[in-house]
Amino acid sequence: MDTPTKTSDTSGSKAKGADYWRRIISEKHFFSGCQDLYALPPIYGYWSNTYLRPQLEILGFSQPEGMFIQYFQDAYAASSASVKRYVSLGSGNCETEIRIAQSMLDRRFEDFTLDCVELNKTLLLDASRRAKEAGVEDHIRPVRGDLNAWSPQTEYDGVLANNSLHHVVNLENVFFAIQQCLLPTGIFVTSDMIGRNGHMRWPEALSVVQEFWRELPQDKKYNHLLRRHEEEYENWDCSSSGFEGIRAQDILPLLIAYFEFDWFVPFANAVDPFIERTFGPNFDINCPADLAFIDRVHARDHAEIMRGAIKPTHILAAMCAGRPGRGFCLKGLTPEFSVRSPVRPPLASFIVGDADRVLPSDATMPERQLGDQESGVAKVWPRRVQTENYSDLWWNPAESGWGLSIHHHASSALVACWMVYGPDDRPTWFLMEPGRWLDAATFRGIIYEGNGPDFHALFEADRVKQREVGFGVLAFDGAASGTFSYSIDGMEGKKTIVRMEF
Repeated sequence: MDTPTKTSDTSGSKAKGADYWRRIISEKHFFSGCQDLYALPPIYGYWSNTYLRPQLEILGFSQPEGMFIQYFQDAYAASSASVKRYVSLGSGNCETEIRIAQSMLDRRFEDFTLDCVELNKTLLLDASRRAKEAGVEDHIRPVRGDLNAWSPQTEYDGVLANNSLHHVVNLENVFFAIQQCLLPTGIFVTSDMIGRNGHMRWPEALSVVQEFWRELPQDKKYNHLLRRHEEEYENWDCSSSGFEGIRAQDILPLLIAYFEFDWFVPFANAVDPFIERTFGPNFDINCPADLAFIDRVHARDHAEIMRGAIKPTHILAAMCAGRPGRGFCLKGLTPEFSVRSPVRPPLASFIVGDADRVLPSDATMPERQLGDQESGVAKVWPRRVQTENYSDLWWNPAESGWGLSIHHHASSALVACWMVYGPDDRPTWFLMEPGRWLDAATFRGIIYEGNGPDFHALFEADRVKQREVGFGVLAFDGAASGTFSYSIDGMEGKKTIVRMEF
C-alpha cells in the first residue's frame, strides 16, 4: 500500500448529519484556543507520582510516554522493513509524537516515519512548526484526517492513540482499520478514558464522589471549566456539545473484541473529579490537609475498584493483531474484569482485604458469558480452580544441565527461575514473573533477563538491571509433568518438563 504524504487529507467525504458537523465546529473551536491542552493541575501530579507512577515503575516505565517509546522501539527491532512506519491517531499539535521521535533518534532508531492524523488544521500547522524547530521534520508527517472515516493507505509497525479514542464516534471503523493495517510484529498502544459516556459517573461511583463532596468547604467546589460554583456535585455530560467522551464506555469492550492484549493497566475512578482540570486546581499540594483528603479518596477508590464494586475509568494498554497477546495485567485487573456493563451495576467479587494481593487474572472473577458467533447462544466460561501446587525443581532428564525452579504461592501467584546455558556456553538465568493463569493448569508470564554487579563485590543497586526478553507458557498435564513453551528475543521453543525426583 502507498504511504500518505505530508499534505494528505484522509478526512473522508462520507455525508454526515447536522449534529455531527455542529460537534465538529465545537471541537475545532475548543482545541484551537490558546489554552495548554495537556496541562493538568499540580494535584494531579501529586496523585500520579504517589500512586500511579510506582505501579508503572514495576513494569519499567515512569509515565505513559515511556511505554509508548519502549513498545515502538520493540516493534522497530522486530520489523524487517527498511523503513519502519508508525501512526498517531488524533495527534493534536504533536508534542508527544515529537518527543517520541527525539527519543528514538537518541537511541539510534533512525529509519522511521510517524504519520500524525489530526482533524484540526490549526493544530497541524502548529505541529509542523514544532517538528521543524525540534529537528524531526523528516520523521513527523502531519496528515489531516477525521478518525471517524480514517482509511490507512499503508501497513504500520506501530499505532498510537493517546487520549483520542474517547473523541471518536465511529470506534468500529477505527479499530477495524488498525486491525487491518497493523503488521503481525507491530503494536497498538493507547492511554485513554473508558468511563461512562460524557465522562459522567455511573451511580455506584457517583455515590462515592458525593460522599466526599459533602466534606469539602466552599472554596473547593469551584468548577474551573464551566466557571461556576457547584454546591452539589453535578454529574455533567461532557459530550453534550462536542465529542468529549462521546463513546467512552464502548472503548474497552470493542478493544477486547478487536485485539489481543500484551499489557493492560487500568486505574482511577472516583478520585478523578478531585484531581483533574475541573476541580483539581482548588487543591494545594503545599497544604497537608488537601493532600490527606486526596489520599483518603484514592484509598477508597482503589479499594472499591479492586473488589469490583466500581470500574476503572482510565487504561494504559499495548495490543496486537494477528498473534496471541502476552496477556499481562496487574493484580487481577484484566480487560474483562474492568468492563462496566451499561445495563446493570457491577457485582463486587473481590473482598477488601485482597486489595493488595497479586491474583491470577480469573481467580475471583464470576462466570463470564460470551456470545457464540455461530449459534447465537451464550457460552459460559467457568471459574478456574487450581487443585495442584507446582512448586518444585523441574527439568528434562534427557537434557541435563538446565532446569526450572517454580515457586507457586498459595495465592496462586507463580514465579519461575529458568537456569540455562547461553549461546556462548556460559550459565545464565531468566525470571518469568509476573503473569496470569489462562486456565487451572496453564500459566503465561513475561520473561526477564537480569544482570548486576559481582556477588562478592560491593553491592551497587543501580547496576541491577532487568530486560524483558519474551514470554513463556507453562502447561501442566498432571501433578508431575508438563511442557514449557517460550519466546526469547524472537527465538521460540518448547520443552517437556517433569518434577525432579530426590
